Amino acid sequence: MVKRVHPEPEHETTERYPPESIRVEEPAPGELVGTLTMLKGPRLGTVYQLKRGRNILGRAPDAEVQITLDGVSRQHARILVEEKACFIEDLGSTNGTHIRGDRIDGRVELQDGDRINLGGEVVLRFAREGELEQRLREELYDLATRDPLTKAYNRRVLEERMESEWPWAVRHEKECSLLAIDIDHFKLVNDSHGHPAGDDVLRQVVDVVYQTVRREDLLARVGGEEFTVLCRATALPAALILAERIRANVADEPFIWRGREIPVTVSVGVAASNEMNIHSPEGLRNLADQRLYLAKTRGRNCVEPVPSPDVLESPPEQQGDDDNQ
Repeated sequence: MVKRVHPEPEHETTERYPPESIRVEEPAPGELVGTLTMLKGPRLGTVYQLKRGRNILGRAPDAEVQITLDGVSRQHARILVEEKACFIEDLGSTNGTHIRGDRIDGRVELQDGDRINLGGEVVLRFAREGELEQRLREELYDLATRDPLTKAYNRRVLEERMESEWPWAVRHEKECSLLAIDIDHFKLVNDSHGHPAGDDVLRQVVDVVYQTVRREDLLARVGGEEFTVLCRATALPAALILAERIRANVADEPFIWRGREIPVTVSVGVAASNEMNIHSPEGLRNLADQRLYLAKTRGRNCVEPVPSPDVLESPPEQQGDDDNQ
């Protein structure tokens, strides 16, 4: 005869909270903020918060929602955010703006959940959200696109950006450049000071690089102590100036760990898209990596190719997107 064993009674009780402590206030209509989420196109998953008044969608550098894709015009569409409603209108774009499957002509009021199609290659989802929803979307986006330790972008974001940047550079005959950055003797930092010190060095190096690059440049962590900077509309001389600034700024930065200073330097390999035998994003990455290897064999804490004195003394080359459509 099998003796039944009854489970022990559960003595744990759930703590009871007062009703007012668990009440979540629903946002008032005026507190809702218009947002656009990238469902298809570059920077997949990005959430753009719309400001009150005019919001330009397009390729222009000063657009509130900048989308660098060939099928999108410089000033493609405009969203007007008013107190109780949001409206969208096309700005005479080449490929048109579509809402609910139809190309719009004139001003159209946006409804929650509407999908905005710009030129067939970009789809944005419109929503009016409260603070909790916005915070959740931002956190989910960061989890999907950022390196959790350094907060630099991850390799997937870099590859997606390069795939969208390459045809733009070819179409407009404007170079893009790539910086391959490696922290010198990083294993020695971990072995001498421990991995927490190494993690802190990685974070500080990223902070220095972020303070040096432009807003439109993309910094990504692609390996343990390896990083890449993608520079939009930047020729090789300007990229070499940026690389040398990054190298010098890292070398000059005091890296302190528990009261002890850790010497930190970086080596940088630089390549531009218009150089000989570069026909693809992969070719650009390979050339930057080859030059990084040369920089490390030359003794580290240097840039390859070596910037000439006249290049370093000249101001960085500025290139703009001057195509109207």
